[in-house]
Amino acid sequence: MSETNDRVEHLEKEVRRLRTGMLILALALVIVVGLSARDRTPEELTVRKLTIVDTEGTKRIVAATYPHGMASVDHYDGSNNIRIRSYTSKGGDSSLAHVDRDGNVRIATESNSHGNASINFYDRNQMPRIVATTLHDGEASIQHYDREGNRRVMATTVADGKALIGINDGNEQLVWAETSSK
Repeated sequence: MSETNDRVEHLEKEVRRLRTGMLILALALVIVVGLSARDRTPEELTVRKLTIVDTEGTKRIVAATYPHGMASVDHYDGSNNIRIRSYTSKGGDSSLAHVDRDGNVRIATESNSHGNASINFYDRNQMPRIVATTLHDGEASIQHYDREGNRRVMATTVADGKALIGINDGNEQLVWAETSSK
């Protein structure tokens, strides 16, 4: 169980590092494009949408804001397929999705303005396989799903310090459970 938690923590840290790196890269590219477009150094570059292309003119990064308050940065591969999508909402929600070359979301992270966060791993058929969540009240859980989408294993810690572990059969019927006293 601690190995799974360690792995989830490691993955969450990696996702945060990737998100920060992508934002820094996008900002650096905006600055470079802005500087190369003028003879003098601009004080500020203000746009609602920025599309960055590679040497062949293929769209690779699109950063944009929208009237309803969402801001996003999308990364495309050389075949014009979206591979990474990140966004923030006006209300404080954020998301980062990693997409495979077939267009399927494989990893999605989310956090919302209420203090909840999750990381979800999907298989090639868009079925959730592992879902890890933390809630604003201190509860945390990790759930494992089979290929058919049935929750099979769950481990939860609740705000009062108790831990719960359960195993379901293929029909999501509980076959074993254990609860700690604290």
